[in-house]
Amino acid sequence: MKFSAEFNTRIKEPWRDSYMEYASLNNLLKAKTADEWDEQCESEFNACFLTELEKVYCFVQTHLDGLVKRINNFGKILEGKSDFMMNIKYEAIADDIAETLIDVDELAKFHSLNVEAFERIAKRHSRYAERIQQAFNFENALAIYPLYNQRFDPLFVLLSEMYNLCKRKGEPEVMDKVADEPDQVEFERETKKYWIHPDHIAEVKAIILLHLPVHVQSQGKSYKATDAAVSSVYYDNKSFDMYKQKLIQKKGSEIVRVRWYGKCDSLSDDVYVEKKTHRAEWLEGKSVKGRIKIKGQQVNDVMNGRYSAEEYEDEMKNKGILDKEIIERRLFIARGIQSLVMNRKLQPICRIFYNRLAFQLPNDQRLRICIDSNLTFIREDHLDGKQRRLQDSWRRTDVDINYPFLNVDENDILRFPYAILEVKVQNHLGQEIPSWLSRLLNSDIVHEVPDFSKYLHGVSHFFKDMVNELPPWLSQLDQNIRKPASSRDGITRSQSFKALFNGRHRRSLMQNDEKNSSGSLKIQVEESLFKERLESINWGFDNTNRRGRFDAPISSRVLINRENRIHGQLVDIPEKTELTDESDIASRRTFVSRMVQRYKERRKKEKSDEENPSSAGPSAPVRTMTRYSFFHPERQDPKVFFANERTFLTWLQFCAVLLTIALKLLNTGDGITRIVGTVFLSLSAFLSMYALARFHFRAFRLQTGRTDLRLDDIYGPGVLCALLVTALAFNFYVRIPLLFSEERTRILPNPY
Repeated sequence: MKFSAEFNTRIKEPWRDSYMEYASLNNLLKAKTADEWDEQCESEFNACFLTELEKVYCFVQTHLDGLVKRINNFGKILEGKSDFMMNIKYEAIADDIAETLIDVDELAKFHSLNVEAFERIAKRHSRYAERIQQAFNFENALAIYPLYNQRFDPLFVLLSEMYNLCKRKGEPEVMDKVADEPDQVEFERETKKYWIHPDHIAEVKAIILLHLPVHVQSQGKSYKATDAAVSSVYYDNKSFDMYKQKLIQKKGSEIVRVRWYGKCDSLSDDVYVEKKTHRAEWLEGKSVKGRIKIKGQQVNDVMNGRYSAEEYEDEMKNKGILDKEIIERRLFIARGIQSLVMNRKLQPICRIFYNRLAFQLPNDQRLRICIDSNLTFIREDHLDGKQRRLQDSWRRTDVDINYPFLNVDENDILRFPYAILEVKVQNHLGQEIPSWLSRLLNSDIVHEVPDFSKYLHGVSHFFKDMVNELPPWLSQLDQNIRKPASSRDGITRSQSFKALFNGRHRRSLMQNDEKNSSGSLKIQVEESLFKERLESINWGFDNTNRRGRFDAPISSRVLINRENRIHGQLVDIPEKTELTDESDIASRRTFVSRMVQRYKERRKKEKSDEENPSSAGPSAPVRTMTRYSFFHPERQDPKVFFANERTFLTWLQFCAVLLTIALKLLNTGDGITRIVGTVFLSLSAFLSMYALARFHFRAFRLQTGRTDLRLDDIYGPGVLCALLVTALAFNFYVRIPLLFSEERTRILPNPY
């Protein structure tokens, strides 16, 4: 499909007039050939291009400002005084945040599509501008209207803070003591990587945000768009040994890089020197990363061995780091990096830049999800004789973090078309991939690329003539990884215009998360304690083996009420529980016996009230605990109730059809016809009673909130089909002898 046709299909109709006029600019270029292009055509194109660029830029900026005001308004609402309405406010704000995520996604798609259109027009125009002295320059136009500086990551950071506060109901953040290691210099984890189409980047971020908060590198500071920038300079030698070992997935293959976050204008800024070992043998094939933090001006000295380990140790002690274990680990990493660089004669080869948005729990590295967008590869080597770096510098000085780096020679740069999703799991700490993440990774909005490596991709592009083998995923770049239009994955809207995330409402996702989290060890301990308390008061469990504890008084009513709140049951525990003998306990195990027992107790109570009217009152009755007495009726969604009712009425309609057929057969026909009519009449009566039972069963489950069992009918439709086929087979069986009898012409009509 041509881009012009694709552009029209991806337009959001309410915003159609705000999109750039791609067809007009494209036709303006097609009207003249490169030889016919003159300064008048150039001036006309320049004016038209700037007009469209201004229109798109102002539209996006206006909506960005509106979204920021809306998010700030959420904060003002939550800053109010705590009252009994706060829980309702938290839920309402959380729903509004879900709707805001939809708006952010739609605006991000609008921005992405227009940026791609401008880039295509500018690239096509470059062929016409070769003969023009004062030709239009795309970089100068972006200086006036910086379209690439309109970033959406700050919105996700603000929304994450608000949503995380709503999830906690205003409670302070609970830190995980198991995974909390603030001075961590080594990371052992398993990583999976996926590609994301630019149209789906905001969708994936929004879905992850509902489950994991955004991790900000600089805590305590206001987040800026430049904080998302990550730059890395990778080292290799002239033989590309590091590339070759990693490509064949050799055990113990290593990579050395220098990484910094945000801007790094001065050599006194902090950088990280890292060594990443893939498929380490001592970790059973898992990857491990070690790093040390130094100043930018110390990088060359560390790599060349002029900065010794002893000097590094003295520097750490001067900074107040006195823990011997931490010092030894950092010295071990520093010596390993120095020996690897000096022995292999490594030098800067390639710079990789991207904007990263990371998701993880605070101080918990066990599950970390990163989305890297605007991925760019830039050459840093001198292998072709071209001087790209200063003689004593380890990186280029003409490259900052200003994506898309239009000042860099096109032969020295590669802009990757997709974003990268990295899922990093520390399995050795017991972390597993949650169900919501598994569903996201199996959806249509991400494309799995096993063993993808940014460094391998950059080297294979710039030095394809110098390396013998290329990565296997290069052929996948020609595939269209955009999700199908009919897919329900990602962010959509329901028929009632509610926000859907992978086809589910936000509250449904949260309930599923709470259900999954209840399987943790902490909840299991609380549930066992809760069950033990319930057993001690004869509350819905088999207490026949705990007879000795029945007479014991309930000493802590507050404790059991607190345990009830763990499971969302707001039920008051009575001060005293009336207990019966063992025969009564055993009789309650059947439904009929429980109903009889309740009736007897109610009649006995009414008779007692009639004989002693003075004892009647709110404080007189003693509650008898029954199996279902602890279920607190939940607020029922009317749509769910009427859906259950519609299902019941649909079954009754089918039963009415069967009943009509049965009455027709009973009233007109011979003996065999009446027998068949009786079968259909019995079938209609049975199905109507079955439908009534299922209706009351679902209504009871919905009313009490007991959704642990499936509410859909698994066996009913199958049994119905089987009974209908059986009835038809019986009809055919009793009628087939007439085909060979002498009375066939009298009973059966002649078809001719």
